[in-house]
Amino acid sequence: MILLTFMPDVSTSTKHETAAFVERRREPRIPTAGVCDVVVISPRRGSHKLTGMVVDVSRSGLQLELGQLIESGSIIQVHLRTLSIFGQVASCRQNGSSRFRVGVVTGNIIESA
Repeated sequence: MILLTFMPDVSTSTKHETAAFVERRREPRIPTAGVCDVVVISPRRGSHKLTGMVVDVSRSGLQLELGQLIESGSIIQVHLRTLSIFGQVASCRQNGSSRFRVGVVTGNIIESA
C-alpha cells in the first residue's frame, strides 16, 4: 500500500485565456469518465454510500456527479479501482432534476495493489 499526500499550491495562478473565455481556476481540469463509490465519513448520518461518476480531475481536486446532495464541508472517501481518495466537499450544486455536481478538494490518496 502506498500513501500519497497532496496539498494544493495556492501561491501561483494559471489563468487560461481565449478571446471568449477566461479560465479563473488555479489548475487545469482534465475531463474523465469513471465510476466511483463514495462514502460520507463526516458528518455521519447512518450508512451513506453512493455510486457516481468522476467528471474531471485536477492536481488538488475532483468533480463528481452523484444522485444525492452532499453537504459542503463533508469529509468523504472516494473509491476507484486501485485508489482511495480522502477529501472535503467544497461545493455541491444541482445538475438536472436528480443529479448533483460535487467539487472535492483532495487530501490523502491511498494506492492499493
